[in-house]
Amino acid sequence: IRRLERLIARINDITCEINAAQVAAGGVYEVLVDGRSPKDPRQWQGQTRGGKTVHFYAEGDLLGRLVSVRLVSPQLWGFHAELV
Repeated sequence: IRRLERLIARINDITCEINAAQVAAGGVYEVLVDGRSPKDPRQWQGQTRGGKTVHFYAEGDLLGRLVSVRLVSPQLWGFHAELV
């Protein structure tokens, strides 16, 4: 079990490093909006073309739309972003 825990921790570290590098690189990403965040209904969530989850604040009904976002902060599960 300890070996598995160390492996999971290492995989999580690598994922965070990759996500941090994407934020540091800047750039705008296209996101398909698939609904509201389950933890914060003021936020929308969607998926990048690469399958990463993105949460961002925006007004209006964006469900099912493609929007452009800039990544703001990396998370283990994906990113927080801002609508461009």
